[in-house]
Amino acid sequence: MRVLTRWARASYDEDVAIYRNTGIKAFQSIEESLSSMRHLGAQALAKARILSGNEMLCASTPGQWQVNSIGKEALLTNQLTPLQARQYLVDTRSVLSQSNIMLIKNCDGCWQWNAAAGYSAPAADVTQPRSRS
Repeated sequence: MRVLTRWARASYDEDVAIYRNTGIKAFQSIEESLSSMRHLGAQALAKARILSGNEMLCASTPGQWQVNSIGKEALLTNQLTPLQARQYLVDTRSVLSQSNIMLIKNCDGCWQWNAAAGYSAPAADVTQPRSRS
């Protein structure tokens, strides 16, 4: 009888450890996603400011070219700069959107119901039920 009790207690302790470890991993993933979103949000804001400044600079360039203050090459370069800044901003916003999706997945994707075992388990554990031998 003691052997069964010890086995049951060890099995229970193992289940609790797995449960806690999965919870900790889930919170770590969420924390990393939130940190990434904060960083990317700040980066997007900075790139939007750069784009705004480049657009204002570009707006004055055609007038400078007309009065021969700058050459055609400088005019084209000044027109290309806001386009590049806009592309950087769009790329950053795209990565930010992907980060938002990852946060949603991290909040929900760590746990799945294991019908065979009758308990909530880490997603990796669902496909391979543990044997208790």
